[in-house]
Amino acid sequence: MPDTSKPAALGLSQETNIVNEEGLIKNRYIGRTFIMPTQLKRENALSVKLNANKVVLENKKVILIDDSIVRGTTSRRIVKTAKKYADKIYFISTCPPIKYPCYYGIDFPIKEELLANNKTVEEIKNEIGADELIYATIDDVRQAIRIPGLCTACLDGLYPTNIEESQKDIHKLRKSERDKLNKD
Repeated sequence: MPDTSKPAALGLSQETNIVNEEGLIKNRYIGRTFIMPTQLKRENALSVKLNANKVVLENKKVILIDDSIVRGTTSRRIVKTAKKYADKIYFISTCPPIKYPCYYGIDFPIKEELLANNKTVEEIKNEIGADELIYATIDDVRQAIRIPGLCTACLDGLYPTNIEESQKDIHKLRKSERDKLNKD
């Protein structure tokens, strides 16, 4: 997937000698959809964000690499768009399953909105419509990033600070904000 996964796609291509081509073309004027405030806004933005490159995808087994799967909205759209032409879709996420809210600045504070919350890899694969789904592991991420004390709370639920007191208030506030936005 353009742009955040290009380094991973290039690395996979170099290691496997699989040709790296852009099967999906990204509209560069649409921002990060996973942080848009409502599901409707995320879906509307995705409808113009990605277009299939028929020549690259047609009648092929395709590996799609993305940086993460948060709610699954983008992943579902990616797979659906590519499946119009491709025979088989292998989906690789360079981030392990995101199962827990982030309280440190990334906008996915509600556990129930996360696709990997209480789901197996097989269930997620089926939900996004891929033929195969591969996730990086937390150890893969630690080894690649090599930052001492790297926060992986959204992956393993081990928060570096005590969030119990504020967690309920943040959850209630964010849910209220989102409910208001979804009504608009």
